[in-house]
Amino acid sequence: MKLVTLQFEEPSQQAAIQDWLPLEYVQISPGPYRGHVQVANLGESLIVVEQQNQLIQKLGTMADDTCTVSLACRAHDDMRFSHFRNDAAEGIFLLPAKAQFDVVVPPMLRTVYVRLNQSRLLADLRTLNPAFWSKIPRRLSLIQTPQKVQLMCALLDVIATLAESPAASPEFTERLQKELYHSLTLMLNQADPFHVASFSEVRKHRDWLYLLKRSREYIEVQFAAGENPTVVDICGYLQVSQRTLQNCFYKHLQISPIKYLRILRLNRVRAELQRSHNERSVTDVAMQWGFLHLGKFAQDYRQMFCERPSETLAKRMH
Repeated sequence: MKLVTLQFEEPSQQAAIQDWLPLEYVQISPGPYRGHVQVANLGESLIVVEQQNQLIQKLGTMADDTCTVSLACRAHDDMRFSHFRNDAAEGIFLLPAKAQFDVVVPPMLRTVYVRLNQSRLLADLRTLNPAFWSKIPRRLSLIQTPQKVQLMCALLDVIATLAESPAASPEFTERLQKELYHSLTLMLNQADPFHVASFSEVRKHRDWLYLLKRSREYIEVQFAAGENPTVVDICGYLQVSQRTLQNCFYKHLQISPIKYLRILRLNRVRAELQRSHNERSVTDVAMQWGFLHLGKFAQDYRQMFCERPSETLAKRMH
């Protein structure tokens, strides 16, 4: 099938459908989750359109020889693409192979990205401008171009074409893919010089983001060891003050580190309750993730996911 349209009630399901890279979605804002994804498969390239009703954080690492060109449909103050914030919804982003990314996407903001073979794209770009395109930047790059709207329309047109031609031949699909590479190559080559943020330009943002990344890595290591780290543990590991850690989290996630830890643990409880092989009780799972006051846990869980933990477990059992 060339075009797939899917609805999701869990952010983890939305991440899993994009199985070409390791990807994690963390729901930040409370409430029932509703995600909508369209995937247009053109062979080696994909067009992915996403939208969800909650604030989410997307974390991952690009695969080898794979890059993406991505954009948001409109500006939003809460949008962040790694260290880019104010321009995150205004420009187009080139994310190269093996690059790590950390994206915060606000509710109801539609985003689009194109997965491309980096070697093929680079070969086309070198044909047009061999001196400039000797290599693709190794870090996330912000592309300033007046053709953003045209690119968005072109990507949506490809999706509309596939929707009208569900039985399109491989030859027709390859023609669409070739046109897509051609359009992106021309746009990238004609764009203003890339804003590949240097350390001096984004020093404060990079420092905050580095702390956030190290915090997340430490949390994951502790989770894997069966521990539930505290803010004191994180500050001790990073050798930073509580105020510095709070500034870091407020700057990039708009929440405190304490709240972020609780959200992560609630998401892990939910994932455990949803596993088909899980035969443990709600109490066992809650205690494992550090929720010792079960009444408060149940209240927080219901506020976050708009259902009781027992209801989540009952859905899995049916």
